[in-house]
Amino acid sequence: MSSTDADRFAAEFVEYAIAKLGENCLKIRACAENLSEEQIWERTSGDENAVGNLLLHLQGNIRQWIGTGVAGLPDVRDRPAEFSAHQSNSELELITFLESTVEEMCDCLTLLDKATLIECIEVQKRRLSRIRAIFHVVEHFSYHTGQIVYITKNLTLRNNAEASPISFDQTTFKADFA
Repeated sequence: MSSTDADRFAAEFVEYAIAKLGENCLKIRACAENLSEEQIWERTSGDENAVGNLLLHLQGNIRQWIGTGVAGLPDVRDRPAEFSAHQSNSELELITFLESTVEEMCDCLTLLDKATLIECIEVQKRRLSRIRAIFHVVEHFSYHTGQIVYITKNLTLRNNAEASPISFDQTTFKADFA
C-alpha cells in the first residue's frame, strides 16, 4: 500500500468512526426523549443497568479510550460511579453531557495525525494501537446503543401498548456530526 493509499485509508477510518458515533448518539437521543425521568433510571432487576447508567458509562468509556488513550488527555474516569448512580442527573443533562463529550472526542480524532494510528498506547492497562482503541470505542458504543434501544422499546411498550415505534432521523445526524 502506498503512503497515499495509507493516508486515504486512515482518513476514511477516522471519518467513518466519527459518523458511527454520531449515528449512535442520534439513536440514544431518540430513546432518551421517549423515556420519562423515572424510566431513564429504572432497573427491572438489581443486576441490570438503567439507561442513565449506560449513558454515564458511554461518556466515561469514550473519554478514557479516545481522550486519554488516543489524544493524551488526563484520565478523570470514575467507572464505579457510572454504574452506582441512581437518579443523579436528568435526561437532558445526561444526553447533553454525552453528546458534548462525543463531539469533543470526535474533534480529537479529526485533529489526530493519521500517521500515528498504528502507534501503541495504553488504556486500562492494555497496550494496543490507536486504531484498535478507536475501533473498540465504536464497537462498544454500538453495543450499548443497542441495549438502550432494547430497554427503551421494552419500557415504552410495557407502559403504553399503543406507543409508536422509535424512529431515527438520519438527516439530523448528518447535519450535527458529519
